[in-house]
Amino acid sequence: MPQLKIEGVTKRFGSFVALDDVCLNIPAGNLLCLLGPSGCGKTTLLRIIAGLEFSDTGSVELDGEDLSLLPSHRRGIGMVFQSHALFPHLSVGQNVTYSLQIAGVDKSEQAKRAEELLEMIRLPGISEKRISQLSGGQRQRVAVARALARDPNIFLLDEPTSALDANLRETMQIELRRLQQELNVTTIVVTHDQSEAMTLADLIAVMHNGAIEQIGPPLEIYDQPRTAFVADFIGQTNMFSAVWNGKCVEIGDDTLHTKSMAGNGELQQGDEVKVSIRRERVEICEDQGMETDNQNCFSGTISFVRNIGSLIEIHTDCGFTTIVHTYSPQNVSSALKAGDSIVLRLPEAYCLTYPAQ
Repeated sequence: MPQLKIEGVTKRFGSFVALDDVCLNIPAGNLLCLLGPSGCGKTTLLRIIAGLEFSDTGSVELDGEDLSLLPSHRRGIGMVFQSHALFPHLSVGQNVTYSLQIAGVDKSEQAKRAEELLEMIRLPGISEKRISQLSGGQRQRVAVARALARDPNIFLLDEPTSALDANLRETMQIELRRLQQELNVTTIVVTHDQSEAMTLADLIAVMHNGAIEQIGPPLEIYDQPRTAFVADFIGQTNMFSAVWNGKCVEIGDDTLHTKSMAGNGELQQGDEVKVSIRRERVEICEDQGMETDNQNCFSGTISFVRNIGSLIEIHTDCGFTTIVHTYSPQNVSSALKAGDSIVLRLPEAYCLTYPAQ
């Protein structure tokens, strides 16, 4: 099974650097999500892999073969565009087998392949329908089937569920993951949706300003973000400023013991830092007592409470910042409301310190 390697890819549009020395090694059969905000270079990288753009420097290799100078139709790549790009004047079956028509495959084989693919995407028996008769989710599936018609070595999807409503988006994410695992095809998905990346990916590459900030399995990216940008972009976190005193951080007159994500010697005494802790990692001290040696505990006043169904979200003004915490209603003995005094614990293992950018 082919392995995809991207080495030193740089792309400029005039003076704008869209990609800056990007390197990736995607194991065969894995699904990689390129995740990041708009303008970070995700789609540009996908288009370079597909052969729709050419890099200024670097290479794209598939199983050791350099694809950099090959046109897109010779790369063995299937791609689903954000707009789907289906042909409204063709039937569903004709859309699915379009690449086979171009290749001169016999019509009976085209029809057989169309039915196989429509069965695979769980839309059997609609080969004769027009594209205009399909829902948004059905069109998305047809676009996927078309991209898979010639058994591609690499499967690329650009924001595949962005045009769908929330419930259908979640269903499609699960279906795409099921299909990818069934086919065991190396896949790259571009998305700015964090939950989509967490649902789909074997690996996530977080991109920022044309570079890769971090690549790894979803839970590693979530629990051990290497930079303040990754910590802030992935999931929901509390992020606040502090000062490094050589052993821990200082927040006004208080100190906070944290886990430093900086390299050895990178932080110097007096440096400004950013501290991050996930909302669900903040603990409520039920007894509300403040022992003198109770490390990383801070008193505050609740300013806002929001019930979001399975979770309750509270905002607590601790003086140096507002800490947001989410918890299950079953985990607290009494209801909390705005104006209540509270003591929060920020466990050292989950408090991550980064150099201020």
